[in-house]
Amino acid sequence: MKSYLGVPMSSAHLIHLRPPPRTERLSDPPPAVALSRRELLQSVALLALSAQGCAPLTQTLRMAVVASEGLGVAALSRVLQGLIQAVLAYDHPAFESGTQAAVQAQLLSYFPIDRDPELAQLATALAVFDRTDLFPSLPPPMRAAERRLLLTEGTPVAEIDAALAGREAADRRAYDALRGGGLPQHFADARVAQARAYLSLWGRSQFLMRRRIYQAVRSMVLIAAYSLPAHWPAIGYAGPIVGLSGIRGS
Repeated sequence: MKSYLGVPMSSAHLIHLRPPPRTERLSDPPPAVALSRRELLQSVALLALSAQGCAPLTQTLRMAVVASEGLGVAALSRVLQGLIQAVLAYDHPAFESGTQAAVQAQLLSYFPIDRDPELAQLATALAVFDRTDLFPSLPPPMRAAERRLLLTEGTPVAEIDAALAGREAADRRAYDALRGGGLPQHFADARVAQARAYLSLWGRSQFLMRRRIYQAVRSMVLIAAYSLPAHWPAIGYAGPIVGLSGIRGS
């Protein structure tokens, strides 16, 4: 099983949909969970670039304002809280609500978004992610990446524009359905169910670039959560094989 900081990286038992019984064993993790700092930056780079003037005019203006304003400390904290509640099962009685703050502190210790200049793109990407009204239109940098992907997959050049339009229309329909249910303009203002549905928009997107951003932010939360012993009883995990008392079973 892959690990991060000595902790197994399985996401199946911390996600909000299916908190496991205490006796259930952890399964092998999806590759996306073992997230490196470099992979994280690569995942969010295109979204951050989209906020720097590389989009249609009206969206450029909105994204430019979002990027220039950024997220203050309080706003960043609220976005991270929303992500943590969307990914983890704190509405399940097995989880202690008090550990949410610990997860956020741990996340910021691994990925110091609030103070590390190298993570400035991540801060910008989270600011754009927070604005739910910016989701419908795929920005040109992400569109160009998707176009290259389609070419790599062997899609005929003459069919690429139609393929992109179809995928964008599908994402727009999913967004409109969620927006019609009262999704607020800011992810940080969403109720837990709304936050999970909005995050799922990214995870179920027709576009790989959006799915990668979903994987990146979700993995940040899981890495922080799995490194905290307070979560282990809820997920039926007895701790790392090598602990303070040596190798278990020896």
